[in-house]
Amino acid sequence: DQEREVQQWLWLMLATAARPDAALAFDPAHQWHGNLIDLHPKGAPQTDKRNAIVPVIEPLKPILESWTGSPVASRKRWWRTMRDKLGIPATHVPKTIRHTVASHLRNSGVPGEQISALLGHKDRTDTLERTSERYAHGDPLKMRQTTKALATLFHSVERAADKWRADHLLTITPDNNKILIDRTTLKS
Repeated sequence: DQEREVQQWLWLMLATAARPDAALAFDPAHQWHGNLIDLHPKGAPQTDKRNAIVPVIEPLKPILESWTGSPVASRKRWWRTMRDKLGIPATHVPKTIRHTVASHLRNSGVPGEQISALLGHKDRTDTLERTSERYAHGDPLKMRQTTKALATLFHSVERAADKWRADHLLTITPDNNKILIDRTTLKS
């Protein structure tokens, strides 16, 4: 909660399955278009790993409306500090969020074609024929199962974060050292 730009970055990745660097470069003035977000940063080269155009879930809209646009000073340092303070294994990197979102969508019964479209991938197992594979594209506005599953995940994480914050306190010292206090272990 103390670092708004980091929180925005995390919520954007969770709500869209964006690649960490694409979420870090996100500029709502150029990439947010009502009910859609173009995750491909303006001016970025077009490669095989194109970032998708994705639907905007309702709980993300207030975050987009109040977007500060402030860059994260050092995402890597912040991520390592966060992992250390929370006791999360070093194998968990920002891209883990993208994998978690994809797994949640699969486990929620979202069709593979929609998951592939959200991730900006072309799934070779899609049942589209060769011609339509080249010319037909998924419509992000018609990804109801995806948006429902993303909103469910978003709200689930939001509830878990609220519960965690109720039991923990983050104190930042004058020298910017972060101290995490577990309120449940404090004696009255």
